Amino acid sequence: MILETDDRSLRIRVFNAIENAILSGEYKDGESLNELRISKELGVSRTPVREALMQLELEGLVNNIPNKGAVVVGVSEQDTRDIYEIRVRIEGLASRLCTEKITEDELRALEKIVDLQEFYLMKNDTEQLWKLDGDFHKIIYDASCSRPLRFMLSNFHNYIKKARDDS
Repeated sequence: MILETDDRSLRIRVFNAIENAILSGEYKDGESLNELRISKELGVSRTPVREALMQLELEGLVNNIPNKGAVVVGVSEQDTRDIYEIRVRIEGLASRLCTEKITEDELRALEKIVDLQEFYLMKNDTEQLWKLDGDFHKIIYDASCSRPLRFMLSNFHNYIKKARDDS
């Protein structure tokens, strides 16, 4: 259940909840998403659910079909391959911007993550390695100080995480 008084924050939280449900596989490809059911599950009115579904259509995760509603599109294998190719190219830009703008605190955080990754690699703990990988990339994205780049790469990272979890 999502309880929030700030309308903007509520819309974001509803969007994130539905997006996570799609990416985690809770909502399957081809599944119809009922606004009323989702609004009841999340404890919100239908308006933020409708707005979230429209945004998810813009991001390609749902397809709004007249007289049927939103249907989950999800992330295909081709999407995953495309995302990897695009991500490789734009992460170079994020890294370059990061090296120009990174703070001492962010640099120390990256070093700590690398040390932890080495530790968990020796323990063969892939779950911790994936979590640390996400943390590592988030610091680089944030340190790039580019909001559009951070948004794009964060979305790509979420999609790749979903694909990784499915395999």
